[in-house]
Amino acid sequence: MKTISQLVVTQTRRLLKRRNYLRKVYRDVSPTEIPITVNTELELIDQMLQGLNLDPAIYQKQPKVISLRHSQSEEWYFQQLSRWLDRHPEAIGAKFNRSELYRFALHFFVENIALNATNAKLPYGDLIDKLNALALKRENAKLEAQLANLENLLGFITTMQYRQLNFIPENIDFKNGLVNYGINPITEEYTQLFDDMTEMVPNNELGKAYAKYKEIRGYQKLAIKKRHQKRSFYPD
Repeated sequence: MKTISQLVVTQTRRLLKRRNYLRKVYRDVSPTEIPITVNTELELIDQMLQGLNLDPAIYQKQPKVISLRHSQSEEWYFQQLSRWLDRHPEAIGAKFNRSELYRFALHFFVENIALNATNAKLPYGDLIDKLNALALKRENAKLEAQLANLENLLGFITTMQYRQLNFIPENIDFKNGLVNYGINPITEEYTQLFDDMTEMVPNNELGKAYAKYKEIRGYQKLAIKKRHQKRSFYPD
C-alpha cells in the first residue's frame, strides 16, 4: 500500500491535472456561460486539494484502535472481499488478516472514489450505475465489433454479387462463338418483380435455403466453440 506522502503526491497531481484541463477548455468562455457542472467540479477539486493534508490536531483526537461490531452480515462481506483478494493477491501486498483487509477497503475507496474528482462529485446512485456499467463495456465493444464485421461482410458480398452478375452469360452460341450477356437483375425495375421472393417468406425456396444455412452455420459455430473452450476463445 502507498504511504500517506505517496498518496498525497499522486492525488495532488491528478487533481491539478484535471483542474488545469478544465480551465484550459473553458479559458475563452465567459464565466456566465460555463456549465454549472464544471464550476461545481472545480470547486470540489479546490476543496479536495485543501483537504489532502493531514491535520495533526484532528488525528490526535481520534482513537488509535477502532472497534467494529462484527455481525453475520459483516462476516459475509468480509468473506467476499477475502475471496476476491485470494484471486488478486497483488492488490494488497501484505499478510492476509482482518485489519489489513479492512485497511485495503478503506484505502481503495478513498483513492478511487473520494479523491477522484470525477467519481467524488457523483451522487451515490449515479456512482453505483457507473460501476455497474463497466461490466457492460466489454460486451458492448464485442457487439460493436460484430456489427462492424457484419456491415463489412454484407457490403463485400453485395458488391461482389453485383459485379459478378455483369459477367454471367445469358446464352452462348458455340457455333459462332458469341456470348450474350443478360441485363444485371439488381436494378430497381427487376426488384419490383420480387414480390414475396425474399428470405422473410419461409415457404419459398429462398426462405428454406436461408433457414437451412442458419441451421448449418449454428452447428459449425457450436463445434468451433467447443474446440476452443479450454483456451476461452469464442469466435464472433
